[in-house]
Amino acid sequence: MKADPDASRAPRDAMIEQFDGLDRWIPLPIRVRLVELLDTGAIEISRIALTAADPTDPAAVAALGRRWKTDSPLHRAAAAAVRYTEDSGMSPPSVWVQGQPLDHRRDQYGAGALWINLAWYHFDQLVFRLREGAQSLEVVRPTRTQPLHALHITVRDITALAPL
Repeated sequence: MKADPDASRAPRDAMIEQFDGLDRWIPLPIRVRLVELLDTGAIEISRIALTAADPTDPAAVAALGRRWKTDSPLHRAAAAAVRYTEDSGMSPPSVWVQGQPLDHRRDQYGAGALWINLAWYHFDQLVFRLREGAQSLEVVRPTRTQPLHALHITVRDITALAPL
């Protein structure tokens, strides 16, 4: 069998602009679910290039340092995501990283909370969190040295979310 020199890449399933170049790190079932939610008007997805930097809040630095070693790709990704929230002026009532509150004094679970997830951690809880009024910042591929990309997922129309 000879390769066809005129052949191009096969079409990819469940692709949107925000996934371009990241699709190898977004499992197909997750892409399908996100595209379904987007098509129904339930959510909005923004793609963000994160800068590898530590947060400025000493409590956040301490919390991340307790969870991961500083050379961990998860530490780098979480720190960059928290720093993004600081630099962008986001001030959610609480920030959760990998299912734990960043600051136990500000551990409001629902309305306005920001869930930072690394590599699709607990993706199965996304719709529940969105229905509670939270938003999600998913770092697609935590890595020690490569660029960090995140998807910011917010509710557009809560009535379009599937009932629990």
